[in-house]
Amino acid sequence: MAFYGSIMKENKRILLYIAMAVSLIGVILTALLVCKHNFPDLCKLGGFGCSVSGVDGCSKLGESDDSKLFGFFSISGIGFFYYSFMMLLFFKFIREDGGNEKKIFSLIAVLTATGLVSDLYFSYVNFAVLDVPCMLCAYTYGVTAVLAVIVFLLYKNFYSGMNAKELANFLPGFSSSILEFLIAFFLMIALFVVFTLSSVPGSVKDSEGVKLLPADEVNAIISHLNSLPEANLGNAGLTSMEGVKEGYIVIHKFADFRCPHCLHAGEILQEALKRWPGRVKIFYRHFPLDGTCNPLLKDKQKGAYSCNGAQAAICASHEPYFSDYYHGLFQFQYMQKNLSLQNLKILTESLNGNWNQIVSCMGSPRTAAILNRDIQDAKMLKMSSTPTIIVNNRMLKAGTPNPEYLFQILDALVFQKEGDSAYQEFQARQQ
Repeated sequence: MAFYGSIMKENKRILLYIAMAVSLIGVILTALLVCKHNFPDLCKLGGFGCSVSGVDGCSKLGESDDSKLFGFFSISGIGFFYYSFMMLLFFKFIREDGGNEKKIFSLIAVLTATGLVSDLYFSYVNFAVLDVPCMLCAYTYGVTAVLAVIVFLLYKNFYSGMNAKELANFLPGFSSSILEFLIAFFLMIALFVVFTLSSVPGSVKDSEGVKLLPADEVNAIISHLNSLPEANLGNAGLTSMEGVKEGYIVIHKFADFRCPHCLHAGEILQEALKRWPGRVKIFYRHFPLDGTCNPLLKDKQKGAYSCNGAQAAICASHEPYFSDYYHGLFQFQYMQKNLSLQNLKILTESLNGNWNQIVSCMGSPRTAAILNRDIQDAKMLKMSSTPTIIVNNRMLKAGTPNPEYLFQILDALVFQKEGDSAYQEFQARQQ
C-alpha cells in the first residue's frame, strides 16, 4: 500500500509539472497578445497565428473595443495575469505537503472553471462576431481546455472525496496564496512597462508635431528620394483622388481595405495633406488581397470583402462624398465589421449616397476595367504587399511609412519647388 501511495503521489507531481508547463505556454501566448493588441508597431507577428486571408486578426482585435473589459482593461493583460497566477499556484501545490492542499486545489478548480466559462464567451465573440478571428486568442482557449483536463484528472484520482461545497470554497486557498497573486500582478504590470519602454512612437502623428526638415538637409533627402526604385505611373483617367488637382507632389497609395497597415498609412497621408495644403494630391489605388477579383492571387476570400471595398470605392470616386466614403471603408476595421453589401449600403446611405447606383456600378465592366488597371500597375511594380506608397514616381519601401520620414520627403519637395517662402508660410500656420 505504501508503494502504491508513492506511485500515486509521483503521478500527481507529474500532472502538476505538466500543468505548470501548460500554464507557461499560456503566459507566453498572452504576452504576445498583449504586445499585438496594445503595441502593434512593436510586435508585427502577422505570420505567427495572426494572419487570416492576409489580414492580421490579432492587431485588428486590439483596435476594437472587444479587446477590452468594460472598455478599459486589456483582456490579454488579464489573461497574462491569469496564466501567471495559475502557474504559480501549481508550483505552490507541488511544494505543499500539508493541510493546505485541498484549499489550494479548490482555488485552482474555481479558477479553471472561470477560465473555461470566460473562454466559451470569448470564443463566441472571436469566431461569430469579429470579422477576422484572432488565432493567437484561439490557442489560449486550447491552453485553458488542457488545464481543465489536468484539473479533472487531479480531482478524479486524488480529490474525489471533496463535495461541491468544498470545491467552491476558494477563499481559504486564496488567503494562503496572496503572495502568488501579488507576484502575478507585478509580472503583468512589468510586462506592460517593458513593452511601453521598448515601443516605437505611434505610427500616426500630428504633422504639426514633426519639425520642418532643415533647409541644409533638403538636397540629401532629394538625392535619397531619387535613389529609390522608379515607378512611372500615369495619372490620366484616375478619379479616386484626394487633395488638389494642381498639386505637384503626386502620391499613389495601393491598398486593401481589410489591411490594418493600409488603414494606418491612410491616416498618415491625411496628415500629409494637412501639412502641405494645396501642394499634394493622392491617388487611391486598389490591390485587393483576394483572388476573387485579383488574378495575381490564388486564394479567394469568403465573402469577397476586399473586392467589395475596392469596387465600391471605385464607384464612389465621382461622388462629392468620395473622401469620406474611402476613409469610411477603412473605419469598418475599427468596428470589426466586414465589408458586406449590407454594411456598404449603410455607409453609402449615411453619406446621402445612392446605394442602388453604387451596387449596380460595382459589378459593371467599367469598374472591373478600372480595378484591373490598378492590379496591372501593381504587377508592373512587382508589388509584394500592401500598403505601397509612391511619391513623385519613386516607390517607398512597402509597408506603413514612418511619418517623420514621409514628412521629410514632402518638406524637401516643397522647399525645392518654393524655397524658404513655403517654410515661412508653414511656420505662420503654426502660430
